[in-house]
Amino acid sequence: MTTDEMLMQILGKLDEVQTDVAGLKSDMAVMKDDVSGLKSDMAVMKQEVSGLKNDMSGIKSEITVMKGDIAGLKNDVSDLKGDVRGIKLDIENDLVPSNKVALEMLLDHSKRFIKLDDKVRNISDSLAINEVLDELKSLHRI
Repeated sequence: MTTDEMLMQILGKLDEVQTDVAGLKSDMAVMKDDVSGLKSDMAVMKQEVSGLKNDMSGIKSEITVMKGDIAGLKNDVSDLKGDVRGIKLDIENDLVPSNKVALEMLLDHSKRFIKLDDKVRNISDSLAINEVLDELKSLHRI
């Protein structure tokens, strides 16, 4: 091979290398753009993660407040149960004796009506009639 041929071969190879270098430079420029885009995406993701952390902190705070509210509601329910027990005791203490008194009054009235009925059957004089009338008047007042 002559020097001219060698020189031509070297120049051909140099052209190939220059073409490869140009392709690599183009690839590098694309990769730099990709890396720049990835850096931008990472910055956005960091901001989103920071926002999520703040949201989680707010949610934790709200949960703490809700736990306090629930504890307050439990106390209110406990107080209401106590109030209901108190009302039940009041009813038992007030109403049951009232029912006993009403029953006793009813029995007393029944006995008095029976006596009046006996007196009415056995009326023999005006004195007995007056007693019946007095008894009826007293029952009417009650």
